[in-house]
Amino acid sequence: MTDEEAREFWRELENKIGEPISIYSMGEYFTGFEEINNPVVGLFFLTETRLFFQTFPRKNWLASISESIRGRKEENEPNTYSLPLNWVRKVELLKPKSFLGRIFASGMTKVSVEYLDEENETCIMQFTLLSKAEDFVKQIELLR
Repeated sequence: MTDEEAREFWRELENKIGEPISIYSMGEYFTGFEEINNPVVGLFFLTETRLFFQTFPRKNWLASISESIRGRKEENEPNTYSLPLNWVRKVELLKPKSFLGRIFASGMTKVSVEYLDEENETCIMQFTLLSKAEDFVKQIELLR
């Protein structure tokens, strides 16, 4: 992806969601949204009012072959999930406490976000970020 393509991607995404994006990072989602059952890699980003997670279409080799044989490609749109920041009650970085835990931990920092959903139930979203984890937590704290 060229720099111009990247800028266009962010412009289109901001137009789609209706707000400027303040920070973003690739990461892996673990828990927090009922619609997502398994860990999945995607893009996390923040606006002034929401925390977003966007997955990207994944295809296995069998699906790709099937599309080639049929002579058509199936359109797969990315899925975007969001959490209003005013629902957030607590956000923290989860760092391994033991010496061995720190040695064997991945390079990605786990983030935990506690929030109240529409039914006033306490939920916890957990994910790791490839970069900018401390900045994400600071911005969520400021904006919630």
